[in-house]
Amino acid sequence: MIFSLMAALIFIVCGVLDADQSSASKPGEPNIPVAYLKENRFEFGVVKDGTEVNHAFIIANKGQASLLIEKVKSGCGCTAVDYTREIPPGAEGRIIIKANTTGYQGQEFSKTILVETNDPKHRLITLFIIGTIN
Repeated sequence: MIFSLMAALIFIVCGVLDADQSSASKPGEPNIPVAYLKENRFEFGVVKDGTEVNHAFIIANKGQASLLIEKVKSGCGCTAVDYTREIPPGAEGRIIIKANTTGYQGQEFSKTILVETNDPKHRLITLFIIGTIN
């Protein structure tokens, strides 16, 4: 009798816990940010030496928590960046790259930009800006 009562109580408690967990986030839908870029590479083609090249990479947050862009680092001092620091769920932000091509005449221009985020699956995103300088 006591064993049956304890088994019934355990069954009820487990049923209540399962019901509470179903209203929380599901394993496939965690409450995290998800960074998404349509492109991570921009090819500007052929430009004259000394031209400033600008491009805005669009970064979307497809997650359920705010996406934070914690740091943006360029490969050299010739690339300046501006960026959206916090992107709410479902919104978009920008990472703006400005590159001065002075001194690269007759060369391929290739720069790498590293973006650090709080997305657990995309902590580090690499962007590329590429072209030819005449």
